[in-house]
Amino acid sequence: MAFTGCSSVAEDGSEVVQIRERLFIQQCNNIYLNPAEYMDKTIRMEGLFTTGGFNGGEGCAIYRRTPGCCGDDGQVGFEIAYSGEQPQENDWIAVEGTFAIEEKNAKKHLVLHVSKLDIKEERGAEFISE
Repeated sequence: MAFTGCSSVAEDGSEVVQIRERLFIQQCNNIYLNPAEYMDKTIRMEGLFTTGGFNGGEGCAIYRRTPGCCGDDGQVGFEIAYSGEQPQENDWIAVEGTFAIEEKNAKKHLVLHVSKLDIKEERGAEFISE
C-alpha cells in the first residue's frame, strides 16, 4: 500500500491527500513510484510556482527546492495544468487537483490538473530536505 501522508475525505466523498511540508520529498517520490494509487484522489499541496519547466520538462509546475547534485539545486514537485489566471514566477501557491498521465514527446508525464489555485501571502519552507 502506498504512503498517502495525511488523508481525509472531501465533500464529494473522494479521498483527499495533503502533501505536507514534513516528508514532502518522500510523499512526492511515492506518488511518482505508485501513480495508480493516486489517480482517483484529490491532491492538496503548497509550493513555488514556475513557468520555466520542471526537471527538464516544459510548462508550469509547483515545487520546492531540495538538495541536489551540486548543492541546493534540486527540485521536487509536479508539473501542473491550470486554465485560470497564471501566478507570477516564484509566487507561493496552494493547489488542489487530480493527477493524469499524459504523453508528451513520446514520453509519459504525471500532471496535476489543478481545479483550485490560491496565491498565498504567507510562504512555507522553500527549501526542504525530507
